[in-house]
Amino acid sequence: MNFNSCCQAHECMCKTLLQVVERRRSGQEKHDDFIQHLVDCEALQNEAEKQSDLQLLDNLVLMMFAGHETSSITIMWLLKYLEDNPLVQETLRVSFDLMVSTPFSRQL
Repeated sequence: MNFNSCCQAHECMCKTLLQVVERRRSGQEKHDDFIQHLVDCEALQNEAEKQSDLQLLDNLVLMMFAGHETSSITIMWLLKYLEDNPLVQETLRVSFDLMVSTPFSRQL
């Protein structure tokens, strides 16, 4: 993939995200996600406090990619910790087994 292709992909992604944001702003769509949270917060702000569309897009792109890396690294370290600490792993397993064996959890 060359630089021009990356720029085109970024432009396409930003256009798509902006279309989603516009549908959310207009009330055509409503979801329980990060984009909706930003749109809802924006609606509570006065004009001077509102982010520009570019700032909003930058925050969305940052959260999409930063969140992915942070989650995967955290899970990797958790698994490594559990592997290195069998007693903790067993305690977690017992707690989980107790949690999923309760009548309430079986209803979920």
